[in-house]
Amino acid sequence: AYEVGREAAKIINLATRGFADRSGREMHGGFVVQGAPGSTKRILVRVLGPSLARAPFLLSGVLDDPEMVIRNAAGDVLVRNDDWSTGAEGGASQENDFRPFVVTYGEKQVFATGHAPGNRREPCLLMDLPPGSYTVVVRPYELRDPSPPAREQLAAPGVGVIEVYEIDP
Repeated sequence: AYEVGREAAKIINLATRGFADRSGREMHGGFVVQGAPGSTKRILVRVLGPSLARAPFLLSGVLDDPEMVIRNAAGDVLVRNDDWSTGAEGGASQENDFRPFVVTYGEKQVFATGHAPGNRREPCLLMDLPPGSYTVVVRPYELRDPSPPAREQLAAPGVGVIEVYEIDP
């Protein structure tokens, strides 16, 4: 934890760094959202990988293309994110036309927080979460090509950082 709010002495950011791979070697980070039943808090979760290779960090062996999954206390997958930005305006499609478990916000809202990752391949989610315990699971991104012959494109394992921010709406 490296920032503390002045008014209520609350932690507004928490970060952890570690190595992430696949098959049981994923990086895990947990956080708790406190509040009254039925309330939510706006939380931004991001994973840095490629940005860690640039100043001021200058780390080697970083995750080139991280993916994150956020789970609730029961282990259910709430949301999955690969790249925080598509680099283009998105739109409704049959693939993403569903009712999410949590309210999430788009690229413009993420950018407006001032905490958008420095690289579009880094996952980042801005969402309203109810009180509870959550786990962020990070691994290198894995692209499966369903066309024959099936091919997998695997991002290399490496070092990443999970950051969790409480954002005032």
